[in-house]
Amino acid sequence: MLKRIIGIMMLAVGVISHSQALAANEPNRLALQQEITIETGTTEVVVPVQLENENNITGFQCDLYLPTGFSVATDTYGDYLIEMSRTTTRRHNLDTRILDNGCLRILCSSMSNATFTGNSGTVLSLTLSVAANVEAGSYPVSLKNIVLTDPQAVRYTSADVTENIVVKLPDPITIKANNLTMTYGDEVPELTFTTEGAELVGTPQLSCEATKTSPVGTYPIVVSKGTVENKRVTYVNGTLTITKAPLTIAAGTYTKKQGEAMPEFTLSYNGFKNNETKAVLTKQPTVSCEATVASAPGEYPVTISGAEAQNYDISYTNGKLVVTVADPVTITAKSYTREYGEINPTFEFTTEGATLEGVPEISCEATATSPVGTYDIIVKQGTVTNYNVTYAKGTLTITKAPLTASVGNYSREYKQKDPEFVINYSGWKNGEDESVLIAKPVATTTATKESPIGEYPITVSGGEAQNYEFNYVNGVLTVTKTTDISDAQITNKKKDSKTVYDLQGRKVTNMKKGLYIVGGRKVVK
Repeated sequence: MLKRIIGIMMLAVGVISHSQALAANEPNRLALQQEITIETGTTEVVVPVQLENENNITGFQCDLYLPTGFSVATDTYGDYLIEMSRTTTRRHNLDTRILDNGCLRILCSSMSNATFTGNSGTVLSLTLSVAANVEAGSYPVSLKNIVLTDPQAVRYTSADVTENIVVKLPDPITIKANNLTMTYGDEVPELTFTTEGAELVGTPQLSCEATKTSPVGTYPIVVSKGTVENKRVTYVNGTLTITKAPLTIAAGTYTKKQGEAMPEFTLSYNGFKNNETKAVLTKQPTVSCEATVASAPGEYPVTISGAEAQNYDISYTNGKLVVTVADPVTITAKSYTREYGEINPTFEFTTEGATLEGVPEISCEATATSPVGTYDIIVKQGTVTNYNVTYAKGTLTITKAPLTASVGNYSREYKQKDPEFVINYSGWKNGEDESVLIAKPVATTTATKESPIGEYPITVSGGEAQNYEFNYVNGVLTVTKTTDISDAQITNKKKDSKTVYDLQGRKVTNMKKGLYIVGGRKVVK
């Protein structure tokens, strides 16, 4: 533990100044540890200072001389890193100062006049900083002007001590990354290395930029320091070689009936890596087969060729096309009936025989305005791909639409002329009216002017139309009694004047428009 005591130098000097004359050749002496060896690049080295035969020694001083490139290390507070042993620390004090000649004077003394215990023990450990430019060689470290003091303040000199710090080159070691090979798409193998020369201390770092998705090629395996502590290290990179992955393209087996369209040849792939698909191929494969739509029953080879890929070694498995005899199928359009003016129903069909491939096209020329009659429902190929197909048409029958002709009810007085009978229609199609009739229906009654009071049928009949079926709704004509009550006004001629009464029986002399009772036969309407 480093201790720096201000003022201790004056105490030590006082002790020495009142001591006896310096004595020489005493058995007590300071020494440096021998055979200190470090490697180039070492930044610090500890040099132990030993006291031999020290039983009667209470303190000492010495001057430390260091070679170029070496200096006493300091802590963050600027204090020298000179550590006393545990027993020395408890009973002694340490002080240092730089002399004019640049050496470091070290003073170790006891204020209680305590002696050092034990024999040939380390009393100080000097931590020296080593400059980065210190090369291999032998560098002397000396303790000079050594003075030892005993409990009676007798001072003894000790011979100068010089020991060499040997700086040597570290033993060389070569670390080589091993060359590796992997298949495209596989996981990168474990990176390994070998060493030659000195024993390896630590572990190098190995890296390679290649991954399982890296394309075919070579990639450096870089070896670097990692936790290696060796100083003289040569790093030799290796190589990772990625080879093409095997890829098999197969055509499979296909079947079609004679006359059917050629199937779409769908290839299967076995061996893709990294979730890739055929999209990664630099050239897509070509599939060929000599069979055609009309080829006779038999087997025909399906061959594959021409695929290319950067990262795959491609092989092919050819397939075959089996052509069989086509089965017959009959497609029959269903027949339908509808009224004139309606839209066509949804036409359907039935099949007999082989399974139908596709949907036939069904059509009929009839429309909502087509007249009553029969029309062919034509069935054609549409998307049907069957080879042996028979098409059977159906029939659309258009029937007359119901048309109702109604006359309503009427009335008249006895011996009056019949009113005009108006016929109303219900059921017209396509916006038509009675102009499309071949013959218009008429309304007649058996009543005459002389027919007595009563009810007489009004009969509708005689209608004729191409596209309508008539339904008649007859009416009733009611013949009523004749009445003297009528609208009238008094004439200005005196000889035609009649007495006029209102409906309450009061005589009226100034008529307004309304209903009155006239007391005579002469009425002006």
